[in-house]
This record gives sequence, C-alpha cells and structure tokens, in this order.
Amino acid sequence: CRMGRPGPHADEYEQVRRRAAWLSHNVFSDRPISDDALAAMLGMGRARAMELFKEIEEKSDSIRNPSGYLVNAAIREGFGPPEEKPPAVGHAVGGKVGGKAGGKSGGKSGSKGKGSSVGAGAAKIRRRAQWLSDKVFVEAPIEEKAVGLLETLDVPTAMEILQIIEQKAAVIQNPTGYLIKAVRQAGGAAESRSGVGRGPSAFVGSGNDWEAQKIGKRAAWLNANVFAASPIDDDAVAAMIGMGIARAMELFKEIEEKAGTVKNPSGYLKAAAVREGFGPPDEVGAERPR
Repeated sequence: CRMGRPGPHADEYEQVRRRAAWLSHNVFSDRPISDDALAAMLGMGRARAMELFKEIEEKSDSIRNPSGYLVNAAIREGFGPPEEKPPAVGHAVGGKVGGKAGGKSGGKSGSKGKGSSVGAGAAKIRRRAQWLSDKVFVEAPIEEKAVGLLETLDVPTAMEILQIIEQKAAVIQNPTGYLIKAVRQAGGAAESRSGVGRGPSAFVGSGNDWEAQKIGKRAAWLNANVFAASPIDDDAVAAMIGMGIARAMELFKEIEEKAGTVKNPSGYLKAAAVREGFGPPDEVGAERPR
C-alpha cells in the first residue's frame, strides 16, 4: 500500500469523525467533543476510539466533560498531549503523564491560547512517537530526525502514519527510515535537518546530521565517478539514511563493485531497502540486489 496523505485508512478516520460529530449533536450537545479529543481518538485508531465513544455514550448522564474523559484515556494509553494536565472529571479514565518525549507534563499548564496550538500539535506527535519507541520498536526506536519530519505534517496525517507503522511493526525493521519516506510521500519535509528531498549534494557541507552528510557525500562521489550516466536519486539517498550509515556504506560498496552490471543504482538501493523493511513499499520493479 502506498503511504501518503490519508488514503488506506481514510475511511476509518472518517468513521471516527462522524461518530464524534453524532455524539456531539445528539448526546453532548451542550458540551461537544473538542478538536483535541478528536485528534487523540484519531491517533488511537478506530477500534479503540469506537470503544471509548460507546463508553461515554453509556455514561453520558454522569460524564460532564466528554472531551476531558477522552483526552484522559488517551494520555493514560500514551496517545494524549503530554502538555495537558488530565482534566478533573467524575468518571475520567485518567492517568499520570510521565514522559521522555514531551518535556515536563502534568505540571503548571500556564496560559494556553491559540498561539500554543502548533506547539501542542508537535507535542502530541512527539508523545506518540515516544510511546511507539518505548512499547513497540524497543530494539529500533524512532530517531529524532524522523520525529522532526513528522512535525512538518498536520497532526491527523502524522498520527495516521504512526498508526500504520504500529500496525506493520512485525515487518518494519527500521521505523525511522519508513517514516522518512512516508513523510516525503505525505508532502512534508521540504526542508529538514537530514536534507531529505534535495538530492545527494544537499548533504555535503550543509551542517546536517553527521550520518546523513557521510551518506550524502558517498552518494555524490558515486554519482560523479561511477554512475554519472544514471546517478543515485534523492529517494534512494533517503532510503539509505533510514537504513543507517553501516548498511548504507555496505550497499554503496556493493553497487560500486557491481557497477558494470548495475544499470539502475537507485533502483538497486531502493529494492534493498524495501526487502529489508526500510524502503517505500510502493516501489516495485526496481533492480533487485543479487
């Protein structure tokens, strides 16, 4: 399936939105479900969101703040915004937020106005990514560069991508590489610290992440000296960054040694990434490593 703007799971997201709208209109008309609570439910996925919606509907007589109830449930399960102190609600599922990812949580909330909305969205993305690193991708936690790229997307899109990698955790060996490609396909990361999307030369002398620079320099050298007629493209470089410097250098050496038979070095590299669970799953027909 192709990772990009909400596609494979768009129907699920629409179902969550419709259910929340129905509850706001028919059950909680005097205290409708907030955008923050909806975003938290989108991040949790349709199945869990529907369970919580059913729960608040059944307890509607005693729940005075349905948004707080939902946000509390999300925080407890690692999806909610870490900068928000759990609201005091009669039947809240509540939980204490601790967190490596979003800075201090559960402390003073300070003044929160519309100016903080961008920071709040980034914190939600960061909190979700940290939860995945702690609970799902323990052996290969999501790296900072991928989280930074996710923050260039709107919150629902970023949350959908994170939900997808959780669902595909069994086959994704490097979530960082997968996320880098997913963000590119979703239209984010026009500019990033890793230089994704600007070709190999963008990594040379640009002050970016050390590994990205080394990989970019090596790719640029190969383009200039070995594959001048069919240079390595930026998608292939992004895939190599996701795989990490050690594996990337092995593959660069491999294609250099096989330069006489490798007609499409970009396809060769992306095929290797796909095969090892790092690359874009929609890339087919690329030259396969032998």
